Amino acid sequence: MRTRVVVTITLVPLLLAAGAGLAGLLISLKTNPPDHTTPRPPLVVRALQVAPRTLTERIAGYGTAVADRYAWLSSEVPGHVAELAEEFRAGAAVRKGQLLITLDDREYAQQLRRAQSRLDLEQAELKRLEIEKQSIAKLVAIASTELQIAQREPDRVRGMVEEGSSGRRELDLTRLEYEQSRRRLQTFKNDLAEWPQRHARQEASCRLRRAEVALAQLDVDRCEITAPFDGRLETIHVEIGERVAAGQQLASLLDPDRIEVPIELPVSRRADVRVGSACVLSLESRQDVVWRGSVSRVAPSADETNRSFRIYVEVDNRAQARPLIPGMFVHARIDGPTHVDVIAIPRGSVQDGSVFVSHDRRVQHRSVTIVRRLAEYTIVSGLDPGEIVIISNLDALSDGMQVELRLLSTPLQAINARRDANDERGLDDSRAAGGARTP
Repeated sequence: MRTRVVVTITLVPLLLAAGAGLAGLLISLKTNPPDHTTPRPPLVVRALQVAPRTLTERIAGYGTAVADRYAWLSSEVPGHVAELAEEFRAGAAVRKGQLLITLDDREYAQQLRRAQSRLDLEQAELKRLEIEKQSIAKLVAIASTELQIAQREPDRVRGMVEEGSSGRRELDLTRLEYEQSRRRLQTFKNDLAEWPQRHARQEASCRLRRAEVALAQLDVDRCEITAPFDGRLETIHVEIGERVAAGQQLASLLDPDRIEVPIELPVSRRADVRVGSACVLSLESRQDVVWRGSVSRVAPSADETNRSFRIYVEVDNRAQARPLIPGMFVHARIDGPTHVDVIAIPRGSVQDGSVFVSHDRRVQHRSVTIVRRLAEYTIVSGLDPGEIVIISNLDALSDGMQVELRLLSTPLQAINARRDANDERGLDDSRAAGGARTP
């Protein structure tokens, strides 16, 4: 028993020593794994090589299209609808002067005949007065001759009285005849002097009757309602046999060839818009469908409430690929001031008054001066023609960083590329959040 205990105590240290030696041997035989680390590739960025260019500002606005010519066809006299034109239906094309609605005009025609008869009577009286003038003039001539004869007769009879061949009574009779002749001549002259006033009164009466005839004729003419211009009927509000009142609206007519779009703009852009400025109109939902027009009018005053002013864009539908329909709500881009030989870069590439440029594919931070901010561009100074401005991944850039460039040829391509990058970034962010991005 004692011998077994001694052997056990002796073997334990030997085993421990052997284990330690074996562990050391294994550690000495261990080798480190090979280093497979590779250098990080340069960041790929989109860039634009700047150059002087001519840039026209685009002023944005919204408006609802309306027909430049629009009219309500109304009845000017009361009456029954006797007839409607075959083309009298919504959407039909009509010509200027085309008869569309006929009212029963029998009552108005009778009034016209009565007025015409009264005029005929007055005109007959006017002709009688003209004949009377000629008669009075003849009577004046005759009375003048008689007066001259009667004026000589008293002298002749007075001589006979002195000779005793005639009595006093004959002398008195000759004097009486002379006085009667003188009075008769004066009466005819008075009639002739009064004739212009009588003639003027009769002419005035004729003018009054002519006015009555014209009014009666106008009522007859108003029983025929015609198209005031070439266009299309929009709405119909009357049927054959219906009794209509004066002023009642019967139909609406518009000219689809010329469309006008009133657009509200901030007063700060008043100096940037002028009559004749080109304008492109489009739908918010269909940017590929456009209409081209120009500013036809500019309101002379501003709205005090919202500090805006109104312009009117005219569109000739005959020159468009498809017509602009009244009632459409459209987005407008109006040509504003033109800037010549300027450096313009995408608006988002300028941050805190500075940009990132690339020299030998190394990033450099460059301060610039903002000359003017536009909707999508920023006009700057402080860049030389030919320099390369980085327009993407701006939040990942720093001075001295090496980048790989994807050069774009125009600022418009740069803007579209930046939009695409933003769309992709937004889509990636939404996917990471577990949701889908709504376009």
